[in-house]
Amino acid sequence: MIFYENDFFILSISDGILSLEYRPETTIDLIAAQSIVAKRMQVQEDKIYPLILDMRNVIDSDKSGRDHLAQYGFVLTKATAILVNPGVSAIIASFYLKRYTCEVPVQVFTEKLKAVEFLKTFK
Repeated sequence: MIFYENDFFILSISDGILSLEYRPETTIDLIAAQSIVAKRMQVQEDKIYPLILDMRNVIDSDKSGRDHLAQYGFVLTKATAILVNPGVSAIIASFYLKRYTCEVPVQVFTEKLKAVEFLKTFK
């Protein structure tokens, strides 16, 4: 198991799935988004994984941070399951997925078990 944590997120690779969980009350601006993507890719060492991205603790983000994650956040992933809280978060995540074309399958989930089941098909 590979494990890494910093002020923004906790990252682990276990059973062939990369998991990135944001810390409580995280705010994502452009600098944070760039740091998050760069560190994730560094930890992955150019290996491609299915990714579960747990965004339930994100309390705010600015447009430039969201745009950066939407454009570069799926690099080195086979597929991505975005875990969000029901309601507005799910709507915003779905909007960004429609706005940006992803080269890998990406789906939004409100239940972790369903997100993991989706990713198991890409291991």
